[in-house]
Amino acid sequence: MMATTIQQSKRLLRKEIATRIGQLSVDEIHRQSQIIHEILFEMIEFKQSKRIGLYLSMEDKEIDTLPILKQCLQSNKQCFVPRYSPDNPNMQMLKINNWHDYEQMPIEPKYRIKQPDLIDSTATTKTTRSDAMQTGGLDLILVPGVAFTNDGLRLGHGKGYYDRWLDQCRQRQQMANENHHHQYPLTIGLAFDQQIVDQIPVTEFDIRIDRILYPSIQQQK
Repeated sequence: MMATTIQQSKRLLRKEIATRIGQLSVDEIHRQSQIIHEILFEMIEFKQSKRIGLYLSMEDKEIDTLPILKQCLQSNKQCFVPRYSPDNPNMQMLKINNWHDYEQMPIEPKYRIKQPDLIDSTATTKTTRSDAMQTGGLDLILVPGVAFTNDGLRLGHGKGYYDRWLDQCRQRQQMANENHHHQYPLTIGLAFDQQIVDQIPVTEFDIRIDRILYPSIQQQK
């Protein structure tokens, strides 16, 4: 499939999924989110992970990740969330120290979600936040997406932030040695049932996700 045709197909699929999600009630979004939380919290990989990356969800458009953030912080896991800007193609995953730290974070205007400043305002002295890429990687990362297939294909929002970040993480892992450890994370996509599709047009730059969690996943086994 030609690159232009792939991009056109992706745009059409994004519109279709946006329509599906737009038809969900607030109660249904809450119901499906709760099911995902229960599935994730029971996963042995989640329980054993000490360094977790997660996206901060867009209200009424994605599985709610705030309860996941709370659970991670309460379990003394190290939590890292994205920082990005429209004029920078590379995303950072920066550490959140506690719930108060999250509440103090500014809201990014385009997507109306919080993202951390580079400077850690909770520190007693002026220091930059811990960056997951620079401090050994992550054990697990929750990856957002517009649509997913059961075998791990993912349609993102079109900016390529996570594909580039994961590619950089893989390169660092390959260069790691006994003096410099770098962990490539288990990747997990979270989705409403309405985001699961049979096929997604992909390019060589689209990275496959290890696990996809959605409410009716148990029925697929």
